[in-house]
Amino acid sequence: MEDMDRSFLRVQTVENVPTGRRVSLSYNDSRALYTNCGASAQFSVNFLEFAINDKNSSILRPENRVQIFYIEGCFIPKREAVTTFIVRSYIQGRRYIALNLSAEHIVRQNFNHLLYIVSNALFVFGNSAEFHEFCECWGASSTRELAEGIVKNKQAPIIFVINKGDDGIDLISNYFREGCAPGPLTFQTFNVPPSAGEDDPSAEVSDACFVAGFLHAWLQKKELSQCVRVGCHYAAKGVQPGSGSESKPTTPT
Repeated sequence: MEDMDRSFLRVQTVENVPTGRRVSLSYNDSRALYTNCGASAQFSVNFLEFAINDKNSSILRPENRVQIFYIEGCFIPKREAVTTFIVRSYIQGRRYIALNLSAEHIVRQNFNHLLYIVSNALFVFGNSAEFHEFCECWGASSTRELAEGIVKNKQAPIIFVINKGDDGIDLISNYFREGCAPGPLTFQTFNVPPSAGEDDPSAEVSDACFVAGFLHAWLQKKELSQCVRVGCHYAAKGVQPGSGSESKPTTPT
């Protein structure tokens, strides 16, 4: 409906697979406490090994075609073997990992494995609270220090996208162009329209729309600044009318 290029889209339906339940506990206007018992339990290393050897599987594209494996932090608990297998066996050629940190408690409770995935990812998405928690676990005083520490031990480029709500989007990256060696780290902030706050129920929808728009634009070989603008456009459409963004150099704190 939004005229997105369908050559980049593929929908696969797996029949008879339970998607799990969510149990939410809430009281008046307080934040909800919920368990996340989703479909991730259905994924196993055996299933992913089968996909490698199955010529009819639509999971893996040829290595010379771009493919992004998008992993949400909520998927990771009790699925460390699965995500490790993805990194070691799937990520080669033009296949890349995009990681969304998902939640502060996910970062805190799964930091070591998240760090392993970040060290092998091209894209890392999260809000300011999640990145603050990551910095705390790492021992960094700022996202700048965190980014500088990670790139020292990483030969491939990396793109950090930090959603600060109404304070804008921070983009920290040493990415130049696909297939090129990493360049120097750059720091930018993009001003965005007012959006849902991190405690707003619609924030999760906005975040998902932003990531989808950002990655869609990247697949179309857009510049990173344009990827942010496209992500903001779809995030705004997901929760309220209006879109647009401006960029200015900055030093994230």
